[in-house]
Amino acid sequence: MPEILQSTEHVLSILAVVGAELLLLLVLTACCFYIARLIFSYLAKRETLVQFESQLNDMWRWYRFGLLLLVCFLILLIILLNAWLVWQNQSPYIVLEQWISNISADIWLHLSLALGKILAAAVAIGFGLKYLHRFFAASQTRTEKFTHFQSNTSEIRRFFNSLSQVFTIAAWLFFIVFVTEQLALADSIYQLLIKAISIYLIIGLATIAARMVAVVVLALNSFMHQLASSKAWQAYFEALQPLLPLLQKSLAYIIWIAGLSLVIAQLTPIAEFAKLGPRLIQSIVIFFIARVIIDAGNLLIDHKQYEGDYDEMVMRRRATIMPLMKTIYQYVVYFVTLVLILGALGIDIMPFLAGAGILGVVIGFGAQPLINDIVSGFFILFENIFLVGDVIDTGQVLGAVEHIDFRTTKIRDPEGNLHILRNGDLNHIKNYSKDFTFAVVEVPFSYDVDVVEARSFLIDCGAQVQQAMADDVTDALEVKGIVAFEPSAMHFRVSMPVKPAKHFVVATKLREVIKQGFDAKGWRIPANQQQVHISGMP
Repeated sequence: MPEILQSTEHVLSILAVVGAELLLLLVLTACCFYIARLIFSYLAKRETLVQFESQLNDMWRWYRFGLLLLVCFLILLIILLNAWLVWQNQSPYIVLEQWISNISADIWLHLSLALGKILAAAVAIGFGLKYLHRFFAASQTRTEKFTHFQSNTSEIRRFFNSLSQVFTIAAWLFFIVFVTEQLALADSIYQLLIKAISIYLIIGLATIAARMVAVVVLALNSFMHQLASSKAWQAYFEALQPLLPLLQKSLAYIIWIAGLSLVIAQLTPIAEFAKLGPRLIQSIVIFFIARVIIDAGNLLIDHKQYEGDYDEMVMRRRATIMPLMKTIYQYVVYFVTLVLILGALGIDIMPFLAGAGILGVVIGFGAQPLINDIVSGFFILFENIFLVGDVIDTGQVLGAVEHIDFRTTKIRDPEGNLHILRNGDLNHIKNYSKDFTFAVVEVPFSYDVDVVEARSFLIDCGAQVQQAMADDVTDALEVKGIVAFEPSAMHFRVSMPVKPAKHFVVATKLREVIKQGFDAKGWRIPANQQQVHISGMP
């Protein structure tokens, strides 16, 4: 047994030192636990972190578990260190007293002043943040009362929450740096903390700027909607309104890319990649400008399509050509945009253009049907073979043309089915919408009806149809005469000039009037009959 344990006084001093060291350790542990609980409680109350509640709870459990393990390790270390001193027949009290006595008065004075400054700074930050949060809350309330912000309360709330969170965390990070400076810790720790604060401030300011962009764009949307309603610009506003969400996303991406570039610039091993940031920002700006040009061009084309007081044929031709102009216009703008973006990213566009030319030649040789469709589409459009709205018969389908593209034509048949045909397959076309057409009907009469009476009857029916459908019929009905003899009937053919593509509806109406005339005269529409003679029957 060491001699030091044989003295009761020494044993009591050993126990007092170990107890004081353990008590100090427990006090520091309690402080760390309390501060961490405050931080986690603050984070859990943030609306922006509600979705990470489970992750925060897991982090809090792991923190408590790690703190417990660290405390157990330090308790064991204190006990073992003091046991080793006792084993070496040295008094822990004397060793601790000598270590404290070696610290000069200047160091104690500096430490006391540093602790005082740290305490004062903590109190100042606490009170400052309290009043700052009140100021943010009052500013949020007043902002929500503005007319153009009333429909954007959720975005305003997120903006002020982000602002409050960034200021709070930044304040305590600066407090940690201040503590490090006052306690004269290693310069490497100080520089590391400064870099960490710089990165956090960049991310925090980017978050605030992105939230501010969302609020401003939504307010701008509300203001422009009100202005457009008062100035009769509603049509233009609705056409260009999709650009506002795109503007918000583009500005947000620009902010985040700029922030990421600044963060990467702080990290020496990968700092060279920060130069990609301005190029990406330039690419986003080019893309947004291209979308503005496309939407503005489409709006101008649509305006020109319905501008002026022209006849129906001109308007239908415009309705056919204008969508194709919009398609070509968009392809040209997107191609130029792609070339500019590649140039902004530092990619040489000349090999790209040369490769595109070679690829076009290869595709041209390997896509003969596609080229045939496109060439046929050009001739259909510029030779005015048919337009959107025309009723045509291609041999495969009969219906109204709904859309003409360079490669395909879409036709809606009378049953409502949409047929999509390749332009190269449209070899023989009947167009019922050119100039005029005839409603042709064949009417069977019994042989006991007088031919002159039948002709007069048909002319009267035609006059009724012409009077009922004066907007569609262009001239009187013409009886072509008897065109066929059948065993039970003679067939008269009649035709009536009508406006383009109106022959179906006029022919239907004519048949209806003829049937009503037959019923009024008591005539029977003849049907095929057969007489069967059975041998041996009278």
